[in-house]
Amino acid sequence: MRGHGESAWSPTGSYQYGDQVSDLAGIVEQLGLPRFTLIGTSMGGIIAMAYAGAYPDRLLRLVINDIGPDVEAGTQRITQTVGSRPDEFATLEDAMAYRRQVSPVVAGRSKEDQRELALGVLRPRPDGRWTWKMDPAYIEQCVRQGPPPRPTLWPVLERMTCPTLVVWGTDSDVLSESQARRMTQRCRRDSLSRCRESGTLRRSWSRSSAPRWNAFWEGRGRAHELTSSAVRSRRHADRFEAGHRALLQARAREPRETVSTG
Repeated sequence: MRGHGESAWSPTGSYQYGDQVSDLAGIVEQLGLPRFTLIGTSMGGIIAMAYAGAYPDRLLRLVINDIGPDVEAGTQRITQTVGSRPDEFATLEDAMAYRRQVSPVVAGRSKEDQRELALGVLRPRPDGRWTWKMDPAYIEQCVRQGPPPRPTLWPVLERMTCPTLVVWGTDSDVLSESQARRMTQRCRRDSLSRCRESGTLRRSWSRSSAPRWNAFWEGRGRAHELTSSAVRSRRHADRFEAGHRALLQARAREPRETVSTG
């Protein structure tokens, strides 16, 4: 997404959801994808739903990961965390220590995973210090004005005809159970994946829940609840990162048919 990760920053500070949906549409055209599976995590889920509303015929499947049409309490928590964090760090190790301090989920990961996650959101400066990859203009906008207003998305879910999977973490403050279930009720071809707290993320997604995920990918996952009893819900940038990988790996044999946002 523009302003995040390795993507370019907007020279005009244009970070509304309509701008990001246009970016996604451009990427799809550049890749030459007639139809594809779209996975949206957190803010990327808002973009994915908005894209689905504008281009419903392009989607084979839609996965909405830990986000819903309505704003919940966790959104403000995330904004406050991003707005109050240090702008830079002397070393990558200092940055990783800060991330462990503010995120128990990160602290529970292996050092290798912590480093990989940190490199996804931080970059070295020429002077050797480390800073965030996110555009400071975007951060300033969110802190000063709040996150961009969400599009009207409930009608989008009601019109969806492709298989849709809603992923909800039971301890999430970004997506409540009531909203997750309402989402699945609005979708015509829906499934709900409920993720409970536990230990190792990668094993739980790739092993215990593989049959359930495959059922969804193969079109057998509608009208029932997909449950994984060994998954911890994710918070902020690290939310469901391992599950996100497992989803992509599950479709590795069709790499050009899956697009992920968030």
